[in-house]
Amino acid sequence: MGARYNCQVNGSGDAMELDIAFPAPTGIKRLLAKFAPITKV
Repeated sequence: MGARYNCQVNGSGDAMELDIAFPAPTGIKRLLAKFAPITKV
C-alpha cells in the first residue's frame, strides 16, 4: 500500500485544484490536478 493523505478538491476540469495534507513538516499543499502525479484510490 502507498501513503494516504487527506485531500480537498476545488473546481473542475483543467482548473481542478487539490489541497493535500502531507505529514509534518510539509503540511498542506495546493496542486493542480492536471499536473499532479497522483492517482485516486
